[in-house]
Amino acid sequence: VQFVNTRLFCYPDALRAAGYYSVFFTGNDPDWDGQRAWLDRWYDEYHYYPEAEEDDRITLEHSARRIREIGRTGRPFLATLVTASNHAPFRSRDPRLDIAGQDTARERIRNTVHFTDVALERFFDSLRREDWYQKTLIVVYGDHGYNLGERAGSPAGERSGYVETSWVPLVFSGQLGAMAPGRDPAPVSLLDVAPTIAEAAGYE
Repeated sequence: VQFVNTRLFCYPDALRAAGYYSVFFTGNDPDWDGQRAWLDRWYDEYHYYPEAEEDDRITLEHSARRIREIGRTGRPFLATLVTASNHAPFRSRDPRLDIAGQDTARERIRNTVHFTDVALERFFDSLRREDWYQKTLIVVYGDHGYNLGERAGSPAGERSGYVETSWVPLVFSGQLGAMAPGRDPAPVSLLDVAPTIAEAAGYE
């Protein structure tokens, strides 16, 4: 844990100040990269599910149960969920859901992305009947890409500053405010997430 005496004002702070309840869910250990000290500051509660063993289906099922409870209080809320199945070494959690082979990282990534897609579909289906669902902004993004060795001098699996590891997918669905619907091919990074959420919630 580094810089724990530093005060960082983040979008959970802004939303909590506006009356939102904030909760965080993860299936991978938050102490792995020193998150726990920050989760204590940014969220009203957080949940780590070690029994999930980084199986997104289990993590999202537990998370959905708690989210439904919070949503039924009528209070606006922010829920942050971290999935982990689509991460190196890209191990299949359920081979029945595989859509590619196992010989290369590219194939294994296709399998783990599909697995997480299925888990997310089940997660959202379990929430759609809630009264608050239709007025909820949903954000799905990746924290980084994966270098498959596309460039000379940048071995597969190693971090780099190239687009393969720095650009991320970013999807918004729901109450977008002034944002027009459609696709934007411009590159995005994690820096885009907080200001976009804040703007959608009415903050500049």
